[in-house]
Amino acid sequence: MRSVFIDESKAKDFILCAVSIDNNALHLARSVTRQQVMPGQRYVHFVSESRNRKLAILNAYSNINLTADFFIVKDGTPAQRRSKALRQLVRTLPSSTSVNLIFDNDENYTSMDREILREELTRMSMVPLVSYSHLPSRNEPLLWLPDALAWTKAKGKEWNRQLEKFSSRTHLIEA
Repeated sequence: MRSVFIDESKAKDFILCAVSIDNNALHLARSVTRQQVMPGQRYVHFVSESRNRKLAILNAYSNINLTADFFIVKDGTPAQRRSKALRQLVRTLPSSTSVNLIFDNDENYTSMDREILREELTRMSMVPLVSYSHLPSRNEPLLWLPDALAWTKAKGKEWNRQLEKFSSRTHLIEA
């Protein structure tokens, strides 16, 4: 079984980042992410960190055995772009393995996400294989991974070199 942790960047293009981790590695991955919390912090929100901290966090995260998928949508309203990215994410899920999708909770999109997931999973006959939930990132340290990687992907240029440390795929979604 795999767990997929999902967050997005809306800085320029819409980038949905899905970080997939084998369930046998979740304990170690949580340990690595929790170690990045500084005294006085409750959790890591990448955009709030300094440049040097961002680099150190990415370096630590690169020790986690994960795969990151970036679903990039350039056109449409925010809801349309999220919908397209989410539909494509579901289409990339393995059809023979159980998967648990964990979204960073964005109350503006939770009901839409659930509707899209029901539609796509039913259409693909994958309802029994896929579970999903929406959680606040402060409650699930592994949601800090797609937060950091989506921010890094959105920044482009020099920051994208940092992504070479990770196993990743980019999916450009056309209108």
